[in-house]
Amino acid sequence: MKSEKEIEKSINPIAIAIIILTLALGFAGFQFDIVHWSISVIGGIILLIFAASIRVADQWEKAIVLRMGKFIGLRGPGIFLIIPIIDRVDNYIDQR
Repeated sequence: MKSEKEIEKSINPIAIAIIILTLALGFAGFQFDIVHWSISVIGGIILLIFAASIRVADQWEKAIVLRMGKFIGLRGPGIFLIIPIIDRVDNYIDQR
C-alpha cells in the first residue's frame, strides 16, 4: 500500500496539449492533402516521444531522475525533460 506522504503524479497537462495538437494537425494535413499520410505518422510519432519526455515538478517538489536505474540527479521545480525510454522519474520529494 502507498503511504500518505507518497506523491502520485499523472500525465501532465503540457504533454496532453501536445498530443491533442499533434493529432489535430496530422489529421488536418492528411484530410486537406497538404502532406502525405506517412509524413503525418512520422511527425506524430516524433512529437509523441517529445511529449513523453516533458515532466513537471510543482514549486515545492524536486524529482529524482534515474538513468537505467542509476541516480542522475534532482530536477525541478518546474518543467524539465527526460529521455523517455532511458530515464525515469522515480519519486518526487516534497520540500514543504
